[in-house]
Amino acid sequence: MGLDPMRKGVIVLEIANRSPAARYGYVRPGDEIMNLQNEAMTTVADLLAITQQPWEEWVYRVRRNGRLLDCAVFKNGSAECRVAG
Repeated sequence: MGLDPMRKGVIVLEIANRSPAARYGYVRPGDEIMNLQNEAMTTVADLLAITQQPWEEWVYRVRRNGRLLDCAVFKNGSAECRVAG
């Protein structure tokens, strides 16, 4: 993937088959999850702590192919992303 080994953060390495992420494509291998619910994501533990809480919508920022994207995933499975401003 050409990742910088010194960079801190949560990098998506693979997506489980049949997972919502695989079905809807809202995260992809190589994405760096910058924040989730306005909390910085520096470790997988950070990510797991938030994703195990009840939710209706996840708002997050990813770095994908050098671009920052602001995204939202809704409980019904729909998702939207736009280039961060």
